Amino acid sequence: MNYVVFGIVLAVGITLAVVSLFWSKYEKTEQDRKEDCGNYLLYIDRVSNTAETHIDVVLKDYETMNREIQNRGTITLGVGAILVAASFLILGNTATNKGLALDTKFAVAIVSILLYILWLFVFHDTTKKLDNMTFSRLRAIEKGLRQRFGYDFGIHTYLKDQVEKTRWIKYRRPFWVWILVLLFIGWGFIVAL
Repeated sequence: MNYVVFGIVLAVGITLAVVSLFWSKYEKTEQDRKEDCGNYLLYIDRVSNTAETHIDVVLKDYETMNREIQNRGTITLGVGAILVAASFLILGNTATNKGLALDTKFAVAIVSILLYILWLFVFHDTTKKLDNMTFSRLRAIEKGLRQRFGYDFGIHTYLKDQVEKTRWIKYRRPFWVWILVLLFIGWGFIVAL
């Protein structure tokens, strides 16, 4: 019976991890496709042909989007620090408390895992999606300004090119998914024992 429970908990965790990985890959592919479409190319053309008096507006747009990315990242990190830590604290507390009944362990496990899943899928993944959309627009502004001024403008375009050349990023991006799997493994052991 305990091995069955452990297997079920682990299967659910791995399934959620695979869903998250495929969802992230799909989102990135979809965003790359949108960047190559006519709307972004039209936007780049408009930025590169903007009247001199309006270039300040484009730069203000660029600055605002950079601040938006920073604010979303700070909020996601803060909420993540609380919810991820809470999930593992609940896990550790339940593991050391031998007096809990099996149904209480299930209830506590569900609360802990739901906290983490809430953060991963609602906060983290939606922040990544919003950031990807914003980064696309930022890169479009950079390309338009590059065409206009003939200067290699833009950190976001540079970073995208550099990130695609690195190997370690493949391990960094799904980091929180692996933490999800570890959380499910821990709960599988606690519930099964």
